[in-house]
Amino acid sequence: MGLLRFSYRSEILSLHTNITVTLPSEELTYYPLTDIKREEGVAARRKWEYRDGMKFQTVYLLHGGGDDDTCVVRKSNIERYAEENCVMTVTAQANDSFFMDTQYGYKYFTFLTEELPKVIQTMFPSSPKREDNFVAGFSMGGYGAFKWAMHNPEKFRCCGVFSGPIG
Repeated sequence: MGLLRFSYRSEILSLHTNITVTLPSEELTYYPLTDIKREEGVAARRKWEYRDGMKFQTVYLLHGGGDDDTCVVRKSNIERYAEENCVMTVTAQANDSFFMDTQYGYKYFTFLTEELPKVIQTMFPSSPKREDNFVAGFSMGGYGAFKWAMHNPEKFRCCGVFSGPIG
């Protein structure tokens, strides 16, 4: 799994922010797939072929309060699952903002819903199709994921909320 820590200046936030992106690499092959050999009784590992202009399904993962964009990758098995399913993941730094726009502060919801997908789909091999995009979050990030999916249902195939403060 390729792991990138990407820092850039967000125009909406008016500050430099960090994003952690994982890209599948171990299950991709340069060599043409002619046939997959299967050992008797053991399923062969799934392989995908590198293709020009290929786009990955993308899972936006929102971190919990007190965490940063690296915690989701460091403290879960998401890399393994993303690699097995040949999807990329994106986690953006949001401090303790609850992914909300504030009147006298940062506009994290606007950043998350408008700027971040545009940056990711422009600079990384992320598919823009609704059926290829997912959002999930843990705790504070669960709230952000639910809010994002409810405000923009046309952007996501599904939403996952894990221990999110909704109700």
